[in-house]
Amino acid sequence: MKIFIYALIFLFTIFDYSNLNAQWVKTHGLDSISVECLAIDKGVIIAGTNGQGLYLSSNRGNNWLLVNNGLNGDLLFRALLVKDNYIFAGTYLSGAYISSDQGISWSAISGLAGQIINTWATNETSIFAGSDVAGVFISKDNGTDWSNSNGLTYPGNYVNALTINGPYIFAGTYQGVFLSTDEGIDWVSINGALSGFGVSAITSYGTDLFAGTNYGVYDSPSYSDSWYPCGDLGVVDCFAVDSPNVFAGFFPGGVSLSTNGGSDWNYINEGLKNIYIYSLAIDSVNIYAGTSNGVWARPLSDILESTSNRKDQIPSTFLLSQNYPNPFNPSTTINYSIPKQSNVLIKVYDVLGKQITTLINKNEPAGNYSVEFNANKLTSGVYFYMMQAGDFIQTKKSILLK
Repeated sequence: MKIFIYALIFLFTIFDYSNLNAQWVKTHGLDSISVECLAIDKGVIIAGTNGQGLYLSSNRGNNWLLVNNGLNGDLLFRALLVKDNYIFAGTYLSGAYISSDQGISWSAISGLAGQIINTWATNETSIFAGSDVAGVFISKDNGTDWSNSNGLTYPGNYVNALTINGPYIFAGTYQGVFLSTDEGIDWVSINGALSGFGVSAITSYGTDLFAGTNYGVYDSPSYSDSWYPCGDLGVVDCFAVDSPNVFAGFFPGGVSLSTNGGSDWNYINEGLKNIYIYSLAIDSVNIYAGTSNGVWARPLSDILESTSNRKDQIPSTFLLSQNYPNPFNPSTTINYSIPKQSNVLIKVYDVLGKQITTLINKNEPAGNYSVEFNANKLTSGVYFYMMQAGDFIQTKKSILLK
């Protein structure tokens, strides 16, 4: 039976979404179906839906096969995870399921029965499941046995998102962001400016931690409780990272891309309709968006080319971007834009207002530029850089950590 199903899957290879032309295109099938989670396992895309169960595609979304064998009638899915040779699927109502055959068949996970599983994360030793009400569950044997972390269980603190970077585990909740450094046993709040914010998505890139909220993207440059708005994108529900690119899915109906660690975001919505973006996933060719109307796809090469072309266009306004990386050691890059020929002056000051150096002082034509700030002779601390071009004056803060 499994051989027959695999044969059906691989017969559907009529169209390759790597040939999409400069826009998002809806994949075949899943019309009017809400796709709330996506995962990719060895080239096979798994889509979890809100009401129809689970689907697989082995040809980048050209065709989809319904694979509800073993789901016991559970059709509302919230989260997917690929770990080694297993796929984990979390539901809205009755816990989670595991598959050891690339999603063809599923078995209920007894240790998570009755839980609402919103998110997964994994490192080399453990699997973490974030839930409503019950906090975070932990398994150290690929999902056979589970223990419960008690640090995130107070009322209203639903765990919506998890991400891991080295020894740090981060949880995005309705009460902000929490950090664990002991494999999820204990958690501390790192909310800062996010106090009271509902966090729907969370991801890390380098030394930056990004939180998706109802008020756009916030960035914690040093995994601390210092948060800075870095993308006014609306309601941000999901992230995907393909180094050095960070993608954010938001409502209403959009995907945005940052290629410089969150300092700037470019809308990449060509072809997308006014739909809700629930999830994002990336393979070697495309990025996929799980939406309120099926799965949409777009080639990564097309996105990066269109973004590069956009950078070559003459900007419409003056702009001084946040330096990247930030914090930095010993050098960082500052991007800026001028819409008309101007004399550009960029200076750096310490916290006492003393001028440290002049980075730029010259007349430049309209365009997009970058300059390096090398602080190898300076001590750790906060430094401010100011740009003046005609009547435009703006100052931003940078952090040197040695």
